[in-house]
Amino acid sequence: MITRLFWLLSLLCYATLSRAAITQENLLSPEQAFQIHATVKDSQHIELRFIIVQGYYLYRDRIHLEANGFTLPSPDLPSGEIKHDEFLGRVSIYRNSLSIPLSLPTTLPKDAFLSIRSQGCADVGVCYPPYVQKIALTALLNGKLQQKTQPSASPFNTPPSSKNPFQSSRP
Repeated sequence: MITRLFWLLSLLCYATLSRAAITQENLLSPEQAFQIHATVKDSQHIELRFIIVQGYYLYRDRIHLEANGFTLPSPDLPSGEIKHDEFLGRVSIYRNSLSIPLSLPTTLPKDAFLSIRSQGCADVGVCYPPYVQKIALTALLNGKLQQKTQPSASPFNTPPSSKNPFQSSRP
């Protein structure tokens, strides 16, 4: 009986220590876990594509797009995978990837940009606060930017560069 109790306590300690070993240093930043790629389809259409790293997911209802100086039609987001969240209940999430086609107006303001606000979690039970990434639409449409967006700064360690059109900042 004592031997069984010892092994049970050992197993419980191991499980607790294993879970405690996952720290913020082990987690990816939101920009790494939820990469955004922007592709120009034509002068009035772009596609945003989230590449979601395995072991992470985005909440469907926590994705919001906002544009400066013009009205952006509401994107038609796919239904996603249903998940029971401990705090939010039944939610729709995205894993692996998400494509969002967007229609743009014929004329854009000179320095038009798109703010993408989203929130996601790691499967280990850690959720990120909502964060915002910005895409400089005018530069993207003029072919001055690469199609793959990679913010050079993380809101978790350094301030965003004012020269980077793909700025990340906490709301």
